[in-house]
Order: sequence, then C-alpha cells, then structure tokens
Amino acid sequence: DLKWVLFCVFMVVFGNLATSMGLQNYWWHCCGTQSHVQMALMGIIYRKSMRVSSSTKKACGEILNLLANDTKKIGDVVKFAHFLWATPILMLIVVFVVGFMFGPIPALSGIAVPLLMLPILNIVTKKMNSLRKKIIPHTDKRVKISTEVFSAIKTVKLYVLENIYAYKTQKVRDKELSDLQKFLICKTVVDMLNYSTVPLMVLCTISLYILYGGTVEITLVFPLLA
Repeated sequence: DLKWVLFCVFMVVFGNLATSMGLQNYWWHCCGTQSHVQMALMGIIYRKSMRVSSSTKKACGEILNLLANDTKKIGDVVKFAHFLWATPILMLIVVFVVGFMFGPIPALSGIAVPLLMLPILNIVTKKMNSLRKKIIPHTDKRVKISTEVFSAIKTVKLYVLENIYAYKTQKVRDKELSDLQKFLICKTVVDMLNYSTVPLMVLCTISLYILYGGTVEITLVFPLLA
C-alpha cells in the first residue's frame, strides 16, 4: 500500500530528525557543563598550588597530571553520567524488540557479548591506570632535569656538560616512552573492543537464529543493524 509506505518513510525521517536534534542539544549542554567544571577545577588547583609551602609543594608532573587528566575524568563523569540510568533502559528495550523479532535465546546471546567483554575491559583499564601512575614519575624526573639545565645553562656550556645531561634526559625519556607505548596499546585494545561489540552482538544473534531453524530475511536484518 502506497500510503503505508509513505507513512513509514515519514516516521523514519521524523524519528531520525527528532533523535538528531535531541541528542545534539543534549551534547551541547553536556559539553558546556563539562568545560565549566574543568575550568573551575583547574582554577582551584592553580590557586591551591600557589598557596602551598615549598616543603609540601607537589612536583610539576603531578600538578600537570591533575590539570590534564584528573580534571578531564571529572568532566567526563559530568558528560556521561546520564548513561548510568539510560543504558539499562535502552538494553531492556533492545532485548524486547530483538526477542520479539528473533526469539528470546538469540536476543539474550547478543546481550551476553558486552557482558562477557566487561571483565576484559576491567583488566585492561586497571593496567592503563597502573601505567599512567608509572609515567608520572618519569615525567617529573625529565622536567626536573630540563629545568636544571635551563636554569644553569651558562655553567653547563662552560664545563661542556651537554652530553651528560642529554644522556640522562634521554634515558628517562626512553623509560617514559616505553610506558607510554604500553599505555597506548592498552587504549587501542579498549577502543577495538568497544567498536567490535555491536558487530559481534549482531553476529551472535543472527548465528543462533539460524541454528534454531530461522530464516534470515532483509526485513529482519536491517532493523537489527539499525
């Protein structure tokens, strides 16, 4: 029926437009709130670092880590906090719709994929945190050596100490880069798991649907991929 087809097309276009406008408006406000929170935290950290005494003053790398990494983590909490309650609701809706189309067992198998990936993501995330903590002392030491060289550059030039300081800096930098490379590998693994979750869910759902005697049709696959 032509009227039914036009109605379906209109609902699809209207749904995509409403979703796009709603999500863009949501992300606009979330990103603005995240920026305000990060800027406020950076200002607090800066004022606090200016008031502490020299005996308790933090190393430069620790302060930079607070400004760059920790404030970003808190900003991300502000940005993604609503997913804590929205994600379970979305998963229940997806399970209901996929279960209605393919049956309960294929639907539950698709949901089992991200649940099985959670322990792996937890292990890799803990490794990333430990590597981040190992990188900070190396950064502190490298910045300290560089500061010493720049503050006493005349003495370094007078006694030809460039090679000694260059060797010390390069040695610390190599350790820092080694840990940073491991950190980036772990981050790549996390991104790979995140991007492969949806294709694996679709694959498990369709595979079990076929094993249980179902026939794959375009009218079933397209809604599942969407």
